[in-house]
Amino acid sequence: MTRTGLDGFDIASRAGMDFDAGSQVESANNQRDGIHVEELCMINFFNNPQFSGNSGFTTVSLHNNAGNGISLQNNSQLHMFDQAKILINHNNFGIQADNGSSMTVLNSAIQNNKTDVTMTFASRGTRRTSPTRAVTCPTGC
Repeated sequence: MTRTGLDGFDIASRAGMDFDAGSQVESANNQRDGIHVEELCMINFFNNPQFSGNSGFTTVSLHNNAGNGISLQNNSQLHMFDQAKILINHNNFGIQADNGSSMTVLNSAIQNNKTDVTMTFASRGTRRTSPTRAVTCPTGC
C-alpha cells in the first residue's frame, strides 16, 4: 500500500490487526503515518513456521512517510514474536509511542529517521536485536 491520503494502515477504536505467515507488507510515501494505531488497539507481526508452513519472516517495510513509520497512540500495543521483522527508515519518527502505549520489537532495523524511536507519557518498550540509532524519552522512560 503506497501513497494514500493519510495513513497507509489505520487501526482505530479497539481494533486489532495481524500480519502473519510470512506476509510481506509495505507502506510508503503516505501523507501521515505508515501504520497508525490508536485508542486501545493492537497490531501483531509474527510467523510460526510450525503452524503456517512458511519458513520465511513476516516483514513490514515502512519508509518515506511524512509522519511516522508506526504511530502508537492512547494505550495501543505493537507485538512482535517468532519470525517477524520491521524495516523502518526515512520517516519523521521511526516509531512513536504515546500516552501509555507499549511495544515489543525484535529482529528489526529502525534507522535513518529524524528520530528513530520516541516514547512519551508512560509509554514503554522492549527491543531486542534491532539496530536503532537513538531512543528518546522526553518525559522519562
